[in-house]
Amino acid sequence: MNFRSDCVKLKLLSLFSGIGAPEVALRRLGIDYELVGFSEVDKHAIKAYCAIQDVDESLNLGDISRIDEEEIPSFDLMTFGFPCTDLSAAGKQKGIILQCRDCNSEFVPVSYDKGCPNCESKHIHSVTPSGLIFDALRILAYHRPKYFLAENVKNLVQKKFKDDFEKIIEYMESLGYNVSWQVLNAKDFLVPQNRERVFIVGTQSNLGQAFTFPQTRTYPNYILDEVAVTHERNLSDVTELNVEERYYVATDRTEELVRNSPSNVPTKPGVYGCSLRTRSYRGQPQQLEVRKDGLSNTITSVQKDSLLLEVLEDDAELPILHNIYGGFKEDKPRVFTEYSPTIRTAKGGGHIPFVCTSDESRVEKVIGKYRIRKLTPLETMRLMDFDDEDYFKIKEIGISNTQIYNMAGNSIVVAVLEEIFKNLLHEKG
Repeated sequence: MNFRSDCVKLKLLSLFSGIGAPEVALRRLGIDYELVGFSEVDKHAIKAYCAIQDVDESLNLGDISRIDEEEIPSFDLMTFGFPCTDLSAAGKQKGIILQCRDCNSEFVPVSYDKGCPNCESKHIHSVTPSGLIFDALRILAYHRPKYFLAENVKNLVQKKFKDDFEKIIEYMESLGYNVSWQVLNAKDFLVPQNRERVFIVGTQSNLGQAFTFPQTRTYPNYILDEVAVTHERNLSDVTELNVEERYYVATDRTEELVRNSPSNVPTKPGVYGCSLRTRSYRGQPQQLEVRKDGLSNTITSVQKDSLLLEVLEDDAELPILHNIYGGFKEDKPRVFTEYSPTIRTAKGGGHIPFVCTSDESRVEKVIGKYRIRKLTPLETMRLMDFDDEDYFKIKEIGISNTQIYNMAGNSIVVAVLEEIFKNLLHEKG
């Protein structure tokens, strides 16, 4: 696939960068680009971004509200997934609120090309995190790059915020852009996550370029067990095989939730995405909400919304001692009930024996039919379509599991970005 030749080397400005999903998508596509700068304020995300993108922290422009647009080098593409805190259905929903630095009046912008409605001052800043889009538009208006890509929660185009959204689109168009937008779901791009997000794409009108949003993934980039995946993927394709016990919900709590959710719990063995239903004001017990479509719920920083239910085989037994010899093409683990297998150095991985006690107090969670657990940090990164290599890069520099959950939940699914960039930057004809 050839990409547009109007940029010898694509120059990129990344705002609200997080861990850099757009950059990963560009790199996967083999698009040669130069990062002129990125903007991120979270100290953990900054370190993770630099580790994944292999760039120096000196490229960080810092707080977007303090960036002087005149000091930014010219660029061709601007990406920004501005904060959803005040727009999300699960958030505060305060919306986009700005404040005049001169008269201190707060207001909802009627138009982004006008100043303070009270004193007409142009010295304006954001009050709510979602209002930081004002600063992104300020930079966009000054530089007018060839392309831009923005992303946010689906709620931005729903009834409550539709007027705000339309004002944003109108202002983008007034800057000389052909603007397209669409809500896309990660599940349609071979990623087993139900994640709907609105994407906004702009191209300079004078480029004469018509943009069409992708509806699915045009070819698989996934390699699983050295075989290209060409079918629809589900949770079992991204879950880890050996998960530490600390990720599992206690047995008595699991039994309580399963007992309270008789109509929601499947009996077919497998892995299911689930969440905890909000407690009823009538005093009804909390229940599980289980997905039956092979997908996870939307990855967020709130772990109760993205749990896994493991349904085991009816006749599952607990071995006293077992060993998994990876790399020897064995169909299933070999179980040793009386003696240990030969202890090896474990070089190459998968050769370490796992010992399971018959102490009932320690194994009751294993022998039950149902187990509930959190997604692991690696699994959340996979569900955002980052490579395992990216996960290990940020683990090596000491990023905690809590921070990885937050970063993944705030990021953008790479596979969706790949397909958008293919349509946006592909040289047609």
